[in-house]
Amino acid sequence: VCGAAHARLLWGQDMMGWVKQRFDERGIHPNPLSELVRPLVERYGFDVDDELLLGQWTIDQMPGRMRLPVDTQYLSMRGVPFNGADVHEKWLYERPDRPRVCLTLGVTTRTFYKDDDRRIARLLSTVADLDVEVVATLNAEQLDNMPSIPDNVRTLSYVPLNQLLPSCSAIIHHGGAGT
Repeated sequence: VCGAAHARLLWGQDMMGWVKQRFDERGIHPNPLSELVRPLVERYGFDVDDELLLGQWTIDQMPGRMRLPVDTQYLSMRGVPFNGADVHEKWLYERPDRPRVCLTLGVTTRTFYKDDDRRIARLLSTVADLDVEVVATLNAEQLDNMPSIPDNVRTLSYVPLNQLLPSCSAIIHHGGAGT
């Protein structure tokens, strides 16, 4: 909008670019994506165009084979897991006695699904009788109304997944983009 170079940084598949291209191919005008952002840019005296929507280039961490077919300029970048400085739990690097399973509902669900007690209780009761060690990333608020925590479940408010997952045989998750 101000003339500065700008790029998009994707953290998943390029759904915006893919959907916009589908609208264009089908001759759908005005493009609903353009209409969505139009009120935001019109107040500054600008119009919506492809460059505004998709940037001058797109930084994409997805491997080429996992990308959606979108006709735009991509700059490939390899994702490197980094969660900031943190204390490393020693047990994360020890071989577990039983298969380790990560149970994470993501950090975002803590904000948007405050009344998730039944689902969490059901998940915990489902894994209770399994011969596995479950590491559940649940905070105190999520655990407040739980009748009990199974013996095979270790709860942590937060642990970087790049530290936990190498020792896990499986993960149970909500399918969020951040996870």
